[in-house]
Amino acid sequence: MKNSLLAVLSIISYVTSAQVPITYTLRVQGDTVRWEFNATNSTDVIHFSKMDSVDNYNSPQKYEGKLCSWVFATGNQRITVGHNDGKLVAQRIALTDSIKTKFIQVNFFGDLSAHFPESYQRRFRGTVTYEIPEAYELANVAMALTEAGQADANMVRKDGDYISRMKQYFATAARHPLILRLNERLKSDGGNFYYGVRENAYAMELSKDDSPVNRGIYKAVWPRLNDMAQYPDQWADFVRKSGFRKFYSNNQTFYKDDIADVTRLLPVKRMQVWLEAQFPGIRYDGMRVVFSPLINGAHSAQKFTDQGYRESLMFICDAKGFNRSQYTGPQIEGIYSGVVFTEIDHNFVNPVSDKHLQTINEVFSNRDKWTKKGDTDHYGGAYEVFNEYMTHAVHMLYIKDQYPPDVYQLVRQSRVKLNGAQRGFYRFESFLDELQRLFDSRKPGQTVSDLYPAILKWAKDV
Repeated sequence: MKNSLLAVLSIISYVTSAQVPITYTLRVQGDTVRWEFNATNSTDVIHFSKMDSVDNYNSPQKYEGKLCSWVFATGNQRITVGHNDGKLVAQRIALTDSIKTKFIQVNFFGDLSAHFPESYQRRFRGTVTYEIPEAYELANVAMALTEAGQADANMVRKDGDYISRMKQYFATAARHPLILRLNERLKSDGGNFYYGVRENAYAMELSKDDSPVNRGIYKAVWPRLNDMAQYPDQWADFVRKSGFRKFYSNNQTFYKDDIADVTRLLPVKRMQVWLEAQFPGIRYDGMRVVFSPLINGAHSAQKFTDQGYRESLMFICDAKGFNRSQYTGPQIEGIYSGVVFTEIDHNFVNPVSDKHLQTINEVFSNRDKWTKKGDTDHYGGAYEVFNEYMTHAVHMLYIKDQYPPDVYQLVRQSRVKLNGAQRGFYRFESFLDELQRLFDSRKPGQTVSDLYPAILKWAKDV
């Protein structure tokens, strides 16, 4: 599932929201509006004709201690949109071509940053951790009890012993005011609200009196309001009345077995070593894999930097959905790797793409050449489209380089079908074949980073 516009921030989602007053108006020149995001020095192009009536940009107020702002420009017009120290948490820009008027709404939420003390850095430097944290599982349980959550197969797994036990245990708690409130918000705000509740729960822990409190590492993990911080009493009341902590304690053996299973089938350290070799100069000091047995396909990734320490977070499903009698261990490992690899490698691919931005915008500006209507509509500009092609193709380079041929063929078939037929990146197979040819014929010392000019030249000429 699409979860981010930039490699490190989950910023744009296409959902409706309450209207706010118009703060700026731009007359669109030539169908394009360029945006710039100062916190990550990122830029891309919006095509007015491809926009929804309202596009919502969900942005942190701060990122790694830096005040965030956006620039939107078209023709000789240029505006800067900020939150004015929290006084304007939402701003709406009207875009018009004299016939139609559409809107961009920038919603500012929280301080997306972390503090990694020296003791934390010493403990986790060079490690990959796998975990099912208590407050994070609480958020997943609450979402899985809502009618809206259960109706969304991407958010909540539909079957399995654990979800059956969970539903039975919390049967009477499903009418708690917390669950009813979450359900209404999910119905109106959908996945954006879901990710905000779930991922920001990772910043929290449950105190002795069952209240959720910030654990002092992350100020925010997702650029939305932290629901547990906003409604601590309601969450604490649910914990007490539902017996959540007893449920969590009773399932510790299951969690430990599930963590061991994911650790075995998802060798993130192996992926990290390969990626750092292929994208020199890009590194992460620690990686954390956070998951719930209740998550199905709703995955996301985030990164943080503090005092030179770089950490990558991945929020994923477990491996219970794979048929152990149908696939071998290495085959499951290869297929499952796509869940995390295509999240991690955005943090490697995108920074190199930034160096080739002008060429990418020229080559991939014709969406019809590279995408079909559908899931690809969530990827607004040439930069995003190219990065999706590249991240999924790089994943296949890794699989071929690291696994036996039978695993490669199985994963290739699956990923070509996923990207070409299901997601709408219909040239993915030919793009992959060319990138693989370039990789196989690279000169000694060349890395994937060095192949960008060649793959972009191919894409221009194809």
